[in-house]
Amino acid sequence: MDSGISERLLMEDGKALPPSGAATAEDRDAFDNLLEDAGSHGKFQIRFNVIFNFSLSAIVSMSFLNYVMAMTVPDHWCHVPGATGANISADRWKELTLPREPDTKGEMAYSKCKMFNVTAEDIIMEQFFNQPVIHKEIIGCQYGWEYDKTWYLSTTPSDNDWVCENELRVTNIFMYSRIGDVVGAFVFGQLGDQIGRRKVFIAGIALLVVGRAAAVLCASIYPLFAICIFFSNSSLLAVFQSPLAIGTEFCCREKRSRINMLQCVGWTIGISATPLLAWAVGDWVTLSLATTLPSLIFLFIIKLMPESPRWLMAKGRPEEAHKILSEIATVNGRKLPTNSLSMLKQASERCGKEKVYGIPSLFSSKRLAGYTVLILICWGINSLAYYSLVLNVGNMSGNPFLNYFYQSLVELPAYIMAMWSTDRIGRRWTQSAFFILLAIACAVLVAVVLNPALSIVTVVFAVFAKFCVCITFYAVYLQSLETYPTCLRQTGTSTNSILANLIGIIGPYIVYLGTSVDARYPYVVLGTCSLVGIFTASFLPETLHAKLPETLAEAHNFGKGQRYWSFPKRSSPKTKPTITKTLA
Repeated sequence: MDSGISERLLMEDGKALPPSGAATAEDRDAFDNLLEDAGSHGKFQIRFNVIFNFSLSAIVSMSFLNYVMAMTVPDHWCHVPGATGANISADRWKELTLPREPDTKGEMAYSKCKMFNVTAEDIIMEQFFNQPVIHKEIIGCQYGWEYDKTWYLSTTPSDNDWVCENELRVTNIFMYSRIGDVVGAFVFGQLGDQIGRRKVFIAGIALLVVGRAAAVLCASIYPLFAICIFFSNSSLLAVFQSPLAIGTEFCCREKRSRINMLQCVGWTIGISATPLLAWAVGDWVTLSLATTLPSLIFLFIIKLMPESPRWLMAKGRPEEAHKILSEIATVNGRKLPTNSLSMLKQASERCGKEKVYGIPSLFSSKRLAGYTVLILICWGINSLAYYSLVLNVGNMSGNPFLNYFYQSLVELPAYIMAMWSTDRIGRRWTQSAFFILLAIACAVLVAVVLNPALSIVTVVFAVFAKFCVCITFYAVYLQSLETYPTCLRQTGTSTNSILANLIGIIGPYIVYLGTSVDARYPYVVLGTCSLVGIFTASFLPETLHAKLPETLAEAHNFGKGQRYWSFPKRSSPKTKPTITKTLA
């Protein structure tokens, strides 16, 4: 390499990088060239992605939504004994035993947590002999609660009376699940870059199934139930992220967004099927087991999931990477060149010399640290909005299963739009544009949510808000995978997930404000956050058509020279990677 180019390659923000961290252009392209020889989009990749980025996503996504639906709190009221033998209608019994009070929409409704201090004899005397109790004292529920079984035969809160003075137990479970997301992202994210994507995936599936199944068995013991939800949720990111990282790392750059799209379609199918299944069974125990246990299938076919050869090369294990590339070539009907192993060894030696220190390496230069912070903010806003909208579905009027179904089904056209938009106008402008539309949707919801006559408008704009969030989430997830280098790809995406989920912990409490104080509050918060996202997303680097950075040296210079007011252009096959072109 020319000394002048080498010198510029090792400079970032005025600071010299270790010479061992610099790789030649030939080394950086060695793996991509061999991948092209093996077939970067052939039968092997199609088989892998159909199984592990589509089918798995469809099945495992059910486990995400099953506990959300299981934690639904049906309409409830104080149980006052005596109604069975009194020959009084249920509505009249409520009128005689329950006081009315304003709900979160300002309408008068029967109290959920209070009752009149009357006996069955008092009620019978008032109903049949016109002798009402003159001063009815209002007290808390003394004999437990009754639950509306119109939609749910049973849920976890209705089975265990997590209502009224215990209503925060439900919100806290969602909070514990978010903490599980944080811890799991921290642990499994770094393990994915240290011990491999495949091993992390196996551990994640096992933890998910054991945790969710155990939660069913110990729901009556609140601390144990919370622990089970915590541990099962800690595995979700690893289960989705590991096959996505593997698929991204052994396919051509033009197909990367399609792999993300494939996983998103699988996710949509799974979460759309879950409310329909819940509607059919009505019982949270049956629903939980029926949507969790099928995930075990993927442990029986784990031989079809190879370790990422790109990761193996970066970790100094070229022989193993060569073996997997040979397998890819065989399945795809291709052949590797005779000197392929020596090429991998040379490239691996270069990559292996670079010192990587996990999360601190994400802040090893001003540029990479800036990108990390920007992705964090965008991911945090998306996480908060997505999770809050999902949790808030149960508080909407009408058929809850259809509400869940509509909000889930809208993700399919959202992801189609996201793939189309991110592949044409780019990742960053797609995200900024739909943050604008999300802010508008939230403003409309604030204006109409309290008006019962506009309930259809509320549902439509809530679904549209979910549509926008899915697109912005798609874009930032893709940017995250494409901005971080191979040696830090899973650590980087997991770190942003960690911090975003820390922000997302407040989501259940935002929803709680909407159910207990004012139904407009969730949309006010989400609309405000989306305004921040508009500007933050626009300052991220454009990753469309960009070569995946392999080393920290490349990541430190990734996106350098990009203009703010610009749209991405497809590079010609002969064009060198962006970093090389800029520095040379």
